[in-house]
Amino acid sequence: MLLQPAACQDCKDRAARIKTRCIRCYATHIEASNDQRIRQGLPGNASVFANFVSDPCIGCDSEDVDANDTHFWCRCCGMTVRHSPDRCRRCGHEMRVITPTYYSCRECGWGLRTEPH
Repeated sequence: MLLQPAACQDCKDRAARIKTRCIRCYATHIEASNDQRIRQGLPGNASVFANFVSDPCIGCDSEDVDANDTHFWCRCCGMTVRHSPDRCRRCGHEMRVITPTYYSCRECGWGLRTEPH
């Protein structure tokens, strides 16, 4: 029996690809999150999230895009980008980038290594 992916928590129309959102809603969520962080002021070393995840692809405008929990890719132009896990699976705090393929929790230190799809 083939399981169908869950529906996007925001639009309910498309399949969830990144966490609980479809690609379009994930991109909208990141933009809104960045706007909120800017409005609240960015203390110390805080930053906004770079976002290259989009449908259609920002590289070639193709709609042949897909994603999983760690990567987004376009089948047409071959662009592949990693999107970071935003919350620690162990304690729920914010994750930070240590190297291009390793993330660490700011609070408990739990680490996550990601690999391309």
